[in-house]
Amino acid sequence: MLSLTAFQTFPLLSMIFMLSLGIFVLKNKKDLLGRLFFMISVVFAIWTFGTFMMFISTTDQQIIFWDRFIYLGVVFMPAFQYHFSLLITKYTKRRKNLLIVAYVLSGIFLILSRSNYFVDGVFRYRWGAHTEAGIFHHFFMAFFFFYIFALIFNIIVQFRGSLIKVERFKLALIAIGFVILNLVGGLGFLPAYKISIYSPVSLLAPLAFSIIIAYTILRYRFMDIRTAARRTFIYSFLTLYTFIFLIVFSWGLESSFVQASLRNIILIVIISSLLFTAGFYLLESLLLHIANKYLFAGLYNYQETIRHLSRKLTYYNDLDEIINLIVGTIKSTIRLNRAGVLLVKKFQKPVRFEIAKVVGFNEHNGISLVKDSFLTKYLEKTREPIVADELALLARDAKSAAERKNFQKLYENMFHIEASICLPLINEKKLIGIIVLGAKISGGAYTNEDLELLSVLANQAGIAINNARLYQQVKDFNQILRTKVDEQTKQLKNEAKELAEKNASLNKTLEVKNEFLRIVNHQLNTPVSIIKNSIFMMNNKSFDTEKGLSFINEGVKRIEGVLKDFWKAFAVEGEGIKLNLKRTDLLLMIEKLVADAGRLQAVNDKGLMIRILRKQKIPKVSTDPVQISQVISNLLDNAIAYTPNGVIIFSFDVSEKGFVKVMITDSGYGIDKKDRIGLFEKFHRGDKAKQYRPGGSGLGLYVARKIVQANGGDLKLDRSELNKGSTFSFTVPVWR
Repeated sequence: MLSLTAFQTFPLLSMIFMLSLGIFVLKNKKDLLGRLFFMISVVFAIWTFGTFMMFISTTDQQIIFWDRFIYLGVVFMPAFQYHFSLLITKYTKRRKNLLIVAYVLSGIFLILSRSNYFVDGVFRYRWGAHTEAGIFHHFFMAFFFFYIFALIFNIIVQFRGSLIKVERFKLALIAIGFVILNLVGGLGFLPAYKISIYSPVSLLAPLAFSIIIAYTILRYRFMDIRTAARRTFIYSFLTLYTFIFLIVFSWGLESSFVQASLRNIILIVIISSLLFTAGFYLLESLLLHIANKYLFAGLYNYQETIRHLSRKLTYYNDLDEIINLIVGTIKSTIRLNRAGVLLVKKFQKPVRFEIAKVVGFNEHNGISLVKDSFLTKYLEKTREPIVADELALLARDAKSAAERKNFQKLYENMFHIEASICLPLINEKKLIGIIVLGAKISGGAYTNEDLELLSVLANQAGIAINNARLYQQVKDFNQILRTKVDEQTKQLKNEAKELAEKNASLNKTLEVKNEFLRIVNHQLNTPVSIIKNSIFMMNNKSFDTEKGLSFINEGVKRIEGVLKDFWKAFAVEGEGIKLNLKRTDLLLMIEKLVADAGRLQAVNDKGLMIRILRKQKIPKVSTDPVQISQVISNLLDNAIAYTPNGVIIFSFDVSEKGFVKVMITDSGYGIDKKDRIGLFEKFHRGDKAKQYRPGGSGLGLYVARKIVQANGGDLKLDRSELNKGSTFSFTVPVWR
């Protein structure tokens, strides 16, 4: 027996890779390209395995047996490979006829390979041994290389006619792979003609071919297979199982070949096949369970992704949330660098699109893509994704010159904005939007599994988006209906024309700011009750006209005060604070306001003292004198209202940063810690504030702070102690 070298183990290495790849691409019974590639891998595995068995054989009888075993697969190499080339290129009738001839000749050579006129005798050389070629073998070699060159010719023709860069790369790699597989691997025929080869490098050709095709599969979405590592894990073990089974079977068959009858050999083959098949599927199920549960749980499974998205979509009715969920799911699942959603604008003729969400794309480019109606019409008609890399094929197969031009223009547009796929969003057979996707972050091509996932997601997205729009329409209609009912109800409750006009004005304000309802009810309830009671008592002659009108006038004034506070708050939120900045003497303004406050009855009744402390020269400031006067008045009014007795002090400080700080200190009730939270928010009033000043609106400090902030300063509470008073301060920039 010959001792094996590392080179003589090349056949086993090539067989493992070739057969692994063949099993890897075998997806389902309908996948003809995958099944055909699997058959190619099988016949080359038979060649490499048989060659290895010849290396370890010692007798001429064993060598002849294994060489004829090799030709069980080799005779089908030309037909299978030529058929494969037809599937990845364009069929013609003449090429189909050549394919039929190839299969017929393969069957003939299969029969002839069993005779001594095909191979007979043994030629031994440095690396092993080979049977010698007979007369029929010469015809087989002509048949073999004719169809190999025909295969390469088919791929070259397709390559030259393709306008798609990705397809050209793919075809070039496939052609290189087949050249290496057949021309380098074809060197293995030389020993049949008594020509020694000094290295079994030809037996590495299937390995090189497998590596090239595997790269093409992963990089350029070739043969529509799953590229997840999970399947690599599963089928690696299945390949190992197949290899071990073949070794055991071959050794068993070799040891029993001489003694066993033909009937027993057939029985052994049948039983072994059944055992192999049963073991294969049991092992596959076990490996799939292990991979899903323990090893590859983090890899995305598109069915799980669809179920996850479906569950989440049921929770949302808001259109923006649905769009964000859809884009986020697609980007994270497929791992993309950019994505966007364009939606058809409702109730517009002609149809126009608006951007719902864009990540990575330029917004202008997204809209430019749908300016041409060809894309939208094509998506609405086919309801299938458009892949940029496949547009050249669509253009080549177009039915008219105009359609071909449209496909070419669309490819240029998608290439310009770096869009890889356009997915239609369909609802009730109408296009309601488009999902535009960029390239994968990994740089890999989209697989058919990706396209299946994206199509399902797009269908669900179309339904969810349409439902969200319907929900929004119903919500808007309910809001309009509720608004109209509220208007009618409030108009019926109004008893006086002047009060009805004021309430109508108030209703318009409340429709814009729904959160004001509670405070409006609280603030207006008392004056409205005063007016209604006054009118009632005037009608019953309990009040004379003068006294009744006095009460009504007081109620109306209170209503006007509340409305004035509200409109000021609305102006702050809506239009913002608009200041008319002037050079202002802040000290003079405060002195005037303090003098006016000294004449108030509340100040005199409480015996309050209002002082101004000035330790340094106060520079002129840059402010709006009217609005900053409102801030000072508000702080002074609050100090008077919440100080039962004692003193109110104005003091100043000039900072190095160019601001004048005004501090208003009182000796009043103070502010509880729990009431300081939200002190400057709308309608915030503490318990003591409600107790000592029930008529307040809770808007004074909110508006005052907005004015100061618009002026570039800040208004805050410096300190406060219960029953010891508080200090508020605000800052104003110095006039430059």
